[in-house]
Amino acid sequence: MDDIIFDEKNRPVHCIHPEFIKSQVEFSLNNLMLETVDLMYLQNVSETQGAVIAPEMLKERLMKAFECLETLRSQGKLKTYGLATWNSMRSDSSNVGVYASLQEMVQLAEKVGGKDHGMRFIQCPINLMNPEAFVENYQMLESSSGVTPGTLTAVANSLEINLMSTSPLFQGHIVNVPLENHLFNVKHNASKHLQLIRSIPAYSLKSTIVGMKQIDHVRENLEVIGVPPLSSKEFYEVLAPKKRKPFIEKEAEIFK
Repeated sequence: MDDIIFDEKNRPVHCIHPEFIKSQVEFSLNNLMLETVDLMYLQNVSETQGAVIAPEMLKERLMKAFECLETLRSQGKLKTYGLATWNSMRSDSSNVGVYASLQEMVQLAEKVGGKDHGMRFIQCPINLMNPEAFVENYQMLESSSGVTPGTLTAVANSLEINLMSTSPLFQGHIVNVPLENHLFNVKHNASKHLQLIRSIPAYSLKSTIVGMKQIDHVRENLEVIGVPPLSSKEFYEVLAPKKRKPFIEKEAEIFK
């Protein structure tokens, strides 16, 4: 089968071939006992395939995948689809083989599905260690007035693409990094991180996805349901540098 990426031991690790996509949608429909899947993501396409094949070949494969997904939409088996990414949407364009242009992805979807295409969602990690989506002007937006750099959140909003933030706790690595600001109105530190990321002042940001394996963590993280997101002013107040008392180091007398 074409459109498969293999590892060094010739084991298949990634595929977006139309026949494979159709089989996975059918599996999902059967397993979930549904007639229609609301949303399906293509996982890490640029991260896995863009690194080993030419850009034009990647676009050709994506076009075929999008055509398949649009056909599934027309059959009533799928409502929308999107791209679940890791590095590609928050990398600089100089990072060849990883970087992906959101506008180019939308244009590919428009070629096969028109303006009413179903490619309406993207996923991207956003946390205190990975803030690129809302602080770095890595994405380019081309219009009649020229090409303008912008953040992923801003460009997604301009293109009417819904953004789902992922890995708000940096896969658990920053769950114990303290956030002491009183504005959070939640008790647990993990909940504070969730509250911060869900409060990013961006119209395109629709939800924050967090993985949990323990019941206690679920209970703790559900704290955020009871409080509204931070206002834009509060969000930036939390991120603002705090004045700290300087530490004056005394000269050590080690050479007596």
